[in-house]
Amino acid sequence: MRTIGLFSFLLLWFFSKGLSALELPVPRVEYSAIREVQSAQGSFQQKLFFASGKERLEMAFENMKMILIQRPDKKLAWQLMPMVNMYSTITMDKGREISGTPPDNVSIELLGEENINGQICKKYKLLMKDKSAGGYIWFNEQNIAVKMDFVAVMGKGRERVNIQLKDLQVGKQDPTLFEIPSGYLAMPGIPGF
Repeated sequence: MRTIGLFSFLLLWFFSKGLSALELPVPRVEYSAIREVQSAQGSFQQKLFFASGKERLEMAFENMKMILIQRPDKKLAWQLMPMVNMYSTITMDKGREISGTPPDNVSIELLGEENINGQICKKYKLLMKDKSAGGYIWFNEQNIAVKMDFVAVMGKGRERVNIQLKDLQVGKQDPTLFEIPSGYLAMPGIPGF
């Protein structure tokens, strides 16, 4: 699905190393939410869990469930396939390489505050130095990114992605959500992952 590729590409660009002097806020709390992603190709939802920089995304595409666990503390991510109790491991650097080498940095500008769904949020403008992508991101008072609106140049056209959090629940998350479940086997075969 092209939207998923664009979504992943944008996240890697905007949250990779090499940001400008102004850094984006980091969540101060643990939480879960539904992340709704919309683009010209359609929309989909992900269940999101966050704790101490760790992130778990649960999604379903064409009746197939997939889970992505990102562990910056270990500099890796796991892709889980529950239907077959298997997982694959990928380094953060390899993920950036597969998605395309990101530009060296992005400019970040704090624009002010805005009300998003009843929450006062700080609005930031992000722009890739090479002008290949840009957009806005809104953080609530707990530094949770509750809304994102990005546009990227993809081939000869432009792609727009709008992301919003729904059903945000702030609270302690089960640490096992960010680990490979017992009984899962490593997926054989793909060298370099």
